[in-house]
Amino acid sequence: MAVADIPGIPDSLRDALSRGVVLPETFYGDTIGHIRAASATVSGLASLDQVQAVIDSLRRAMEGGQTFAEWKRALLASGDDYGLPAWRMETIFRTNVQSWYAAGRAESIRRNQNAFPYLRYSAILDARVRPSHARLHGLILPVDHPFWKSHYPPSAYNCRCQVIPMTERAARSAIAKARDAGKVIDEVPAGVEAPDAGWDYDRLRAGAPLEGLERAVARKAAICVPEQYAARSSSDALWCHGPGAEALDMARTALRVDEDMPPPRRLPESLDLPQGMRPDAYVAEFMREFGAGAKDTVLWRSVRPAITLAVNAGIFEKQSGVSKLAKRRRQTHVRYIAQGIRDPDEVWYVKDSGGAEKLYYLARIQAGRERVGVQAVFRWTGKVWEPVTGYQAESTRYLVDQRRWLRGTGVLLYRK
Repeated sequence: MAVADIPGIPDSLRDALSRGVVLPETFYGDTIGHIRAASATVSGLASLDQVQAVIDSLRRAMEGGQTFAEWKRALLASGDDYGLPAWRMETIFRTNVQSWYAAGRAESIRRNQNAFPYLRYSAILDARVRPSHARLHGLILPVDHPFWKSHYPPSAYNCRCQVIPMTERAARSAIAKARDAGKVIDEVPAGVEAPDAGWDYDRLRAGAPLEGLERAVARKAAICVPEQYAARSSSDALWCHGPGAEALDMARTALRVDEDMPPPRRLPESLDLPQGMRPDAYVAEFMREFGAGAKDTVLWRSVRPAITLAVNAGIFEKQSGVSKLAKRRRQTHVRYIAQGIRDPDEVWYVKDSGGAEKLYYLARIQAGRERVGVQAVFRWTGKVWEPVTGYQAESTRYLVDQRRWLRGTGVLLYRK
């Protein structure tokens, strides 16, 4: 089944879901050069305000000339580190700051190309340098040499290499001295490795950020056929309008089913409820999250994705009407379950062997020291998505195992 055929989805979302999808290697390969050059981000953070806080701190560090150690101390002191491990903090710092510096240097090189028509590759020759980058140290080539179109540094995560502009006189002198010493520094070494995926765009060319996207569109448009759909959770097929039609729409969305869930979102306080309350009191706390009472049914318009759900006390009842609130102590976690429905990390669609169509809402939440994974399930009745069940995961492995089953069975509709 195509995603656009899933019932209960409004026409606006149906149209969006029917638009083109690029393969993961395209999104994270060719087009990523466009994203890197035009934007800044921090992978693994759960919301835009978290990304903004870290990026703002990096900009302040660059303005103030801070070292990595100084930036790290300031970020930890501010509380805006969001649990990032030390090795990731260093990657974030070096990748963003080096890329910003490289972009500035590229603009300067373009402006002064007549006076400095050569570039020398400079690697930091210590224990951390990549052997492939160390081989390029000292290489001198004209600014317009094809090598720089793909290998202008940084050309990988944590790459610390640079280019040094040279006058023609200085370049020719250095090349001559190297030849006298039996070295060749004005030719690209044989077997030089390609840059990491997404780092191979031409920073020295005006309009360079679009180069990777142009390559992707040209290649994919050549093989695109009308109404080619992905099967189940597969990302191996394109969705498109036909050869050459609205080709840029192919880069709109790429939901990778092999990626991990987003990291747990952080809440300022615990949502736990005490033991010993009446069952209807727990239901009332759950329904209050949707602006309703314990005995109400709310047609909740889920924004992400845009699907209307029927939310009521039935989510905590067996088909016989017997309450399931006490099972797995879910009564104390009903507010977390509501959060997972209102703002899920992922939503999956499954059509089981009996023909029943279901939606699985998954979320992970961090409140203080407590980490809660929740799942809510809804079933299509022919008119509305009605609640089947909702509960918190019994262990950290539960959602991992559940997602493994969903990847092989369902369609990923949404990822936060």
